[in-house]
Amino acid sequence: MEKIHVYERDAYYYETDKMSVVHHSNYIRWFEEARVNFMKKVGYPYDFMESQGIMLSLIHISEPTRPY
Repeated sequence: MEKIHVYERDAYYYETDKMSVVHHSNYIRWFEEARVNFMKKVGYPYDFMESQGIMLSLIHISEPTRPY
């Protein structure tokens, strides 16, 4: 059975608005934090990957299309 890697973090006050809603710009940063955490847990931390010439970069992000 495969292990499930869960990444959890609290939203900080400065990442929210007056109604405690997280601003969407934080999601990209959080996805990157989770990716770094996952890669470290599976034994491929960024410094190792980069030493092997492997670079991971975000090249595109968009809002999903809505069916309505």
